[in-house]
Amino acid sequence: TALFIAVINFTTLPIKNILNCQSDTSTCKSDKRVRSITSIITSLSIGIIVIAAIAAVLNVAGVHTGSILAGAGIIGLVVGLGAQSVIKDVVTGILIISENQISVGDYISIMNVEGMVVSGQVVAVSVRLISIKSSEATGAISFVPSGNILHITNFSKTNQTVRIYIELPIQTDIRSVSQVLQEMCGELYRDVNIK
Repeated sequence: TALFIAVINFTTLPIKNILNCQSDTSTCKSDKRVRSITSIITSLSIGIIVIAAIAAVLNVAGVHTGSILAGAGIIGLVVGLGAQSVIKDVVTGILIISENQISVGDYISIMNVEGMVVSGQVVAVSVRLISIKSSEATGAISFVPSGNILHITNFSKTNQTVRIYIELPIQTDIRSVSQVLQEMCGELYRDVNIK
C-alpha cells in the first residue's frame, strides 16, 4: 500500500504537465486548477488502494470480506442515488476547472438550468461551486452549483472593446475634444498595467 501511494504521489508531476499543457513550467506549479484536479485524482486513488489493502488483510486474517464488500456496495449505491446532484456538481466542476473555462478574477455571465442569468466577477472556483460577486452596488455574492450551469460567457479571455459615451453641449468644438481624447488614450497605452 505504501509503495502504491508513493507511486501515485510520484506521478503527480506528469499529470500536472499533461493537464497544464497550455502553460509553462513556472505557471504549472502555482496553477490552482491543476492542483485541484491532481488532488482529486490522488485522493480517489489512495482511497481505492487503502480499501483494497484492508480487504486483503482481512482475507489473510480469515474474515470473509465478500458480504462486507457487498453491503458496502449497497450502501454506496444508496448514498450515490441520494447524492446525485452533488456528484453531478463535482463532475461538472472538474470539467470546468480542467478545461480552464474560468479563473478567479474573470468577469463572467452564467445561465443556469432555470434560465436565470448571474453576472459578475469570479471570487472563487471549486469543484462544486462557483462564487460570483455581483457588479451591482450591493456587492452580493452568488454561489452557483457547477451542475446547474447551462451556459458560461467569459468576458475576460480575450481583448475587450470598451464603449464610453460622452455627452457634450451642441456648441462644443469636436476637433479639440477628439485631440484631448487621443492624448488621454496615448497616456493609457503607455501605462504598462492598462496597455
